[in-house]
Amino acid sequence: LHVARERPSKVGTMLVVDHRIPRQDRDAGARSTFQYVKWFVERGLRVTFIGDDFLRHAGYTDSLQQLGVEVLHGAWYRRNWQDWLRAHGPDIDYAYLHRPQIASKYLGAIRKYSRAKVLYFGHDLHFLRATRQAELQGSHRLDAEAARWRALEFGLFESCDVIYTASDVETREIRRHFPDSVVRTIPLYLSDGVAKADDDFDSRHGLLFVGGFGHPPNVDALEWFLREILPLVRRALPDCSLAVAGSNVTDGVRRLAGPVASIHENVSDAVLEDLYRRSRLAVVPLRFGAGIKGKILEAMQWQLPVVTTSIGAEGLPDAENYLAIADGADAFARRLTALYRSHPDWLRQREQGRLAFNRCFNKRRAAEILGQDIALAVGRRT
Repeated sequence: LHVARERPSKVGTMLVVDHRIPRQDRDAGARSTFQYVKWFVERGLRVTFIGDDFLRHAGYTDSLQQLGVEVLHGAWYRRNWQDWLRAHGPDIDYAYLHRPQIASKYLGAIRKYSRAKVLYFGHDLHFLRATRQAELQGSHRLDAEAARWRALEFGLFESCDVIYTASDVETREIRRHFPDSVVRTIPLYLSDGVAKADDDFDSRHGLLFVGGFGHPPNVDALEWFLREILPLVRRALPDCSLAVAGSNVTDGVRRLAGPVASIHENVSDAVLEDLYRRSRLAVVPLRFGAGIKGKILEAMQWQLPVVTTSIGAEGLPDAENYLAIADGADAFARRLTALYRSHPDWLRQREQGRLAFNRCFNKRRAAEILGQDIALAVGRRT
């Protein structure tokens, strides 16, 4: 920790705050956060990380510290983070705040004790996600929750210096309400390219769903798929099975899974890679949500064709060129079955996905966008 603190920086210091240390093998948001922190270090920034739970999260904290990141964790920092900020705030050039409930907690103290440029990344528009869930489920409680998220997020959009989103749809939505704010779309993932893949259509079998079940859209999506879509698919493809990889699997999902769906909980990267390499299609049957969906990008990175909904595809440029998109159980099942059977269409979608991923989700593009707001060292690998 002290080595990280004392390491000189050529371009500045950054404080990154999120709800916890990124567990990059557990969910898309954590993977994105970890990739950006690693990239900031590569580009010459000295980075300090605060996870709002202040827990060490063995292994994950080590991953950050091995990069040279100073990680504030433990009971003392939980009680005294404002004292730390009072002492070190003058040295902070950038504060990169994640998620509305976390950013709103830390923003006041950062403004009070530093002159840092405040950058905000919400991961998605929480009010938009909650509004869509309320409409789908007809819930007045969720209507009220959406209103609370809206008030919280709109306050941040007014107060932060730069707002980042991962979706052009969300960038336009924010600009519609705050035309004078600086709002930019950044890549959710920073990749060195897609995984190598052979033409192995015939050796691949079954479907794959990846997602953390602490996220309500994923719970709804998989329960809907198991209840209404998979039975239709299995009428046409009797041997088609489903593999589910995720964390915090709910009892409802377990009950619906039955013998046709295998559940792989808290899998390692190696196990997840194996699932991607032996499945024929990824399914992302989201009925509500917001932002770019990391599970789609991850499947594209593994060159696994995806069947999804309009909500799942939202925000991805020209998504119809490389995703199979269908809404409603019948339409989704038909589209999935057709792609599952068609070797030429499967290869075409895989190739278009490869091209789109390499074009849109790379470090060079991130440097072009974030370089407008952050001093980045030149001459480093991007």
